[in-house]
Amino acid sequence: MAGRRRITGTVTDWTGIAAFAAALFAVSLAAGCGGSEPSPRSADPATLHVRQQWVGGGLYVEGSYSYVRVERDGDSVHELRLSGERIPRATIHLDPGTYRLVSFQRPCDGNCSRLDPPTDRCSHEIEATAGRRIEATVRLTPGEGCTIDADG
Repeated sequence: MAGRRRITGTVTDWTGIAAFAAALFAVSLAAGCGGSEPSPRSADPATLHVRQQWVGGGLYVEGSYSYVRVERDGDSVHELRLSGERIPRATIHLDPGTYRLVSFQRPCDGNCSRLDPPTDRCSHEIEATAGRRIEATVRLTPGEGCTIDADG
């Protein structure tokens, strides 16, 4: 059996690596616990429910999409198209603060793959308080504009 060597210590090497990994895992768990204090959490958001009512007047000849935008200090925070239901609606979650809710229409140009610029705009200031539910109703008269009532 000349020329052959017996390798020893393999079990000891793996045991050392396993022990090191276990120690590292234990340290990472201890560091992640952070004691008994809960981690800081932002206030619960307010929930804004928007719905739109058609009030008199005609309809847009080729159809339209209804949009709302929520602004804070003049910057857009959310902008979305209202649902295509019989009563268009949307729900938006807001951090506490003062906002401006803007409603506008985008009439279809030929078909709704091309839209005209925004029209029939209106806006209303809302105050979002933590956990508060705000109901906003957009009353739209195509070609004449809209109004927004909000409560909550």
